[in-house]
Amino acid sequence: MTLREKIYPGDSYLMSVEARKTDPDNPHDSRGIPADVLSAVARVLDSLTGEFVDIGGPGITVVDAQVVPMAGDTGAIVSYLFPDDFTQEAGSFKIFLRCFFNEFVDGEQIILTEDRAVIVNEYR
Repeated sequence: MTLREKIYPGDSYLMSVEARKTDPDNPHDSRGIPADVLSAVARVLDSLTGEFVDIGGPGITVVDAQVVPMAGDTGAIVSYLFPDDFTQEAGSFKIFLRCFFNEFVDGEQIILTEDRAVIVNEYR
């Protein structure tokens, strides 16, 4: 299920997620355990057109997301600021954060993508 956030024209939106992975000792624990992230990227989809938005300049639809390394019982914090440049008019967007974990299984890197739907509402 996608979380939907409502904002208004001219607003920016900060999407932030904590990286966590399944606890091998307790796989039914929904919280999991902290995970470290090597890198992360962000993409923004215009839900009305079905096209990815140029968020890093003309023709650039993927940009680096900010990664704050894990500390203690907190997994790495991955975030992306959806700038107000794209929210000047009402619309519907989906923000994707793709995290590349510092962990491999059978030689394959663990990758996790989180998303949020952002609705830019008109003032009424």
